[in-house]
Amino acid sequence: MGRRLNPDQLRPGMPVRGMPDPKRALQGEVHVWLVQPASWRHAFDQDGLILSTDERAAADEFTLEHLRERYMTAHCAVRRLLSLYADTPPGSWVFRRGKRGRPRIAGDSGLRFSLSYGDDLIAVAITRDVGLGIDIVSTRRRVDAMQIAEHAFAPNEIAELRSMSAESARGRFFDYWALKEAYAKATG
Repeated sequence: MGRRLNPDQLRPGMPVRGMPDPKRALQGEVHVWLVQPASWRHAFDQDGLILSTDERAAADEFTLEHLRERYMTAHCAVRRLLSLYADTPPGSWVFRRGKRGRPRIAGDSGLRFSLSYGDDLIAVAITRDVGLGIDIVSTRRRVDAMQIAEHAFAPNEIAELRSMSAESARGRFFDYWALKEAYAKATG
């Protein structure tokens, strides 16, 4: 069961009431954090300073301000959240890109994370020593689900979608899509 946390509680060393000590957590667990950018943005006003040079350059490539802000909020949140689980200040995390461009923590902290963001939600999953993936999919998008499924889904998945009503098939399409994206993130 999740709880709402004030972003100001995401300071290393600050206890979060009712939450077990994160540095002792994650043995066989995955912690999923959901961040609403609009309500957290104010907490990260000065956090652009904790982003790496590469992250700031990537943020500057966004031509739309709301996409730049979402990117910066997501990456600041990842840094602050990871710092709950290790004695590393948020600005000191070093990330490398994997084979497919996914960020991973440099060195051997044992921590693993996955990041996904949609229009109005950012998801961060954190665990130790195992790969993981998380994905957010906007079901409000207009897509031709069957056309995409024909190119990206397994035959049994396509057959299942065809056997369902249009509304049910659309919902199942997004379920499958999110699972496939998360799996790809976890396995690289």
